Amino acid sequence: MADLAERAPEQIHQAIAEARDSGNNDALRTIVAGLRHVMRWTPQAYQVPPPGDWWCWVLSGGSGSGKTDAGAWWMNEHMMGPACSRRVPGGHKALIAGPTFGDAITTCWQHPAGLSAHNPEVRLVNRKEATVVVWPNGAEAQFVGLHTEHDAELLRARAANCCCFWIDEAALARHLRLAVDLIQQRARLGDKPHGIVTSTPRPSPGWKYLVGLPEVVVTRGSSYDNAFLSETHKRRLGRFVGTRLERQEIYGELVDDYEGALWKRELIDRHRITGSAGSPQERIAALGIVRVAVGIDPSTWIPELVPTGDEAGVGQGIETGIVVVGIDAQNPPHEYVLEDLSGRYEAIEWARRACDAYHAWGAAFVVPETNAGGDMVLATIRLTDPNVTVYRAPGANRPGVRASVGKRARAEPVAMLSDQGRWHHVGEFPALEAAMCGWDPTEPWSPDRIDAAVWSAVALNPAVAPGADVVAAQVARTRIPGFGGLGGPRG
Repeated sequence: MADLAERAPEQIHQAIAEARDSGNNDALRTIVAGLRHVMRWTPQAYQVPPPGDWWCWVLSGGSGSGKTDAGAWWMNEHMMGPACSRRVPGGHKALIAGPTFGDAITTCWQHPAGLSAHNPEVRLVNRKEATVVVWPNGAEAQFVGLHTEHDAELLRARAANCCCFWIDEAALARHLRLAVDLIQQRARLGDKPHGIVTSTPRPSPGWKYLVGLPEVVVTRGSSYDNAFLSETHKRRLGRFVGTRLERQEIYGELVDDYEGALWKRELIDRHRITGSAGSPQERIAALGIVRVAVGIDPSTWIPELVPTGDEAGVGQGIETGIVVVGIDAQNPPHEYVLEDLSGRYEAIEWARRACDAYHAWGAAFVVPETNAGGDMVLATIRLTDPNVTVYRAPGANRPGVRASVGKRARAEPVAMLSDQGRWHHVGEFPALEAAMCGWDPTEPWSPDRIDAAVWSAVALNPAVAPGADVVAAQVARTRIPGFGGLGGPRG
């Protein structure tokens, strides 16, 4: 297709339509790959909306399959298309949601495959009441997150009178089910409000609820389907052949519990606590929690060396696990997962989030793993907030915790709490639960979120450490080697 640059746009579109209609995917990939610098983005076969009278199109795709491209293209086409209502500027009003508010803006707007790339005339506007995207015709879409209860309350108002919506990485959204219900109830602008969901699937309750609804059509695309993804990257994916990660993260299949996983989803659901509202202090009091810890499994990820967004590789251990866990005064005690703040962060960012969580939950200490760059991990926490207490294991001569046994061995005693009905998730944590119920220790990825939860649980109750006797948790005041002059408590 060396002559693409010399062809008229309608000729190129005709060639694409012919290849797509004939099922000649090889020809279609060749055409699309040649379009990078010739004309505006054109959807590949699996990125075209399915036929039928659907309310929601779910594009379940692997990493790098072009989900974001499809979502941004679909929404731009709708917002620039025939008006759904003459009562709003541009004839359209839309909603764009992500697992968090920041995710929605970063991926759906700023991403190289986001709205800004599909329509350079679209503007991002920060208003006092909302952040919106404004199209040249005046149509608008508001950004929302689906992580906190406050996000859910905002959604009640912002979903009203919308004609379309886009939820990106929905399987990771903490309040997906509530969001779907609110959108169904309140998106009522025009004759046929509808939307698109783009996500790598996860066996979370919210995802299963969404794909099981009537008028929801699910299609799938794999990383290998994307003609724009480099052959080098596709060859790199070969290391995951035959694993659960290949099915989920590359082919976009819904993979439920791994047969040998330490946690079972049925048990997590059975002992889950829902309806807990109010401030962190109010929730702690209602649950009878007497001590809280913030577990940290720092990442060795270097942003410049690891791709982000849809093209990021899977299973590289590039997240920093940050999980807040509490313990009550029962005999034997129960432990409660209160918050999962894990993500891809540079050092100063994960430290800030962990320290903020320490204060928000009134934690007794933070529990950082120090195997990788121990002194720097401790120094980063201390430089971020010198008033944060850092846990020191009983008998240890320095703060933090070091892994002396394998990940599975140290997680097994904590997982047993779930078998005994003493492990509770206060709300839903889709990404953490997917890791807990899907981790295969033979696969080449690090369960950063699991590690962070385990470190918190063991620090609060050393009886669940591998081979540990029942001993009291100990917080010592000691100085970080080499940083004695910084002041502050030295747990």
